[in-house]
Amino acid sequence: MSLFSNNYVIIIRKNDCGYAEEFIRTAPLLPGSHLTAEENRKNTITRLRKDPSVLFVLEDHDGKCEERAVLDAGYDMVITLQDGEEPTASILVALNGETIYLQDFIPEQEEEYGDFRTQFLGEVKWILDCIDRGDLEFLDDEDDPDEDESGTPLRMFDIENILERHGFQYEVIRTVERVNDPCLFVLENEVALISSRHLAGTHFFVELKRVFEYREKSTVEAALSKVQYGSDVEVVSWPDGTWSFRLPIENCLEEDEFLEQLLMRVKELREFVQSVEGQSDLYETYCFEMTQIRQYFIYESIDAALKLSQILI
Repeated sequence: MSLFSNNYVIIIRKNDCGYAEEFIRTAPLLPGSHLTAEENRKNTITRLRKDPSVLFVLEDHDGKCEERAVLDAGYDMVITLQDGEEPTASILVALNGETIYLQDFIPEQEEEYGDFRTQFLGEVKWILDCIDRGDLEFLDDEDDPDEDESGTPLRMFDIENILERHGFQYEVIRTVERVNDPCLFVLENEVALISSRHLAGTHFFVELKRVFEYREKSTVEAALSKVQYGSDVEVVSWPDGTWSFRLPIENCLEEDEFLEQLLMRVKELREFVQSVEGQSDLYETYCFEMTQIRQYFIYESIDAALKLSQILI
């Protein structure tokens, strides 16, 4: 029994539940079609390769298949399958162009080709899921590219767990596939956002927001000009009329250290915002605006994610 067939092609597709393998028919079905079997197979595979949800198309080239997929956050994966009396397979994962994982696939037990292929594709899907979660457990400890003397970087999933363990109200902003969803949490009378640059899951920041209703943009800018010099706070003026205040947060820290830093950053932001609010007749924001601020955070996060998802590469 061969690993490949001319009647169908196997693909790995990403869906809402993760990754799944599918058998796509390539043999002609409609008797009235003018396409030959070869033309129909070629056209079917061409369409599959244009489908952004399809990562791998296991196309047979003289008994061998080698496929590459470009993943998020700088990861690439190359898989190979070789037909024969004793089929072989391998998986290569690279991060920013450097190989971090390369293994020949060894099935758990000697079985028929179908079981060999099923086990191999199961391994591929498991690694893809690990990469999506930011969980690199498929690597040996010494090969983990994120592990150094400063510790293993926290992912957004880890940050959510920290907030939950310490009893914070928190809420994940569900956006679109292939981005790292931001997170809201409540600290006293503040709704704060934790997110990352380009929603990439690295270079995290914490952000507060203010709604200076009935105040001209020039008035806010004048207040900022009096207090912003020498500050590390990044100020963002949004098209929706709101103002955001950001500070970076390190993520190569132990849990207690990260939480301490996060609370300190929020304190620094509040002090900066209060100094802005004290200028030019700007009022201090009170807790009645928390719901409104939450809604702005959600709108802006979804809008940014949709714009990223529509970039053609």
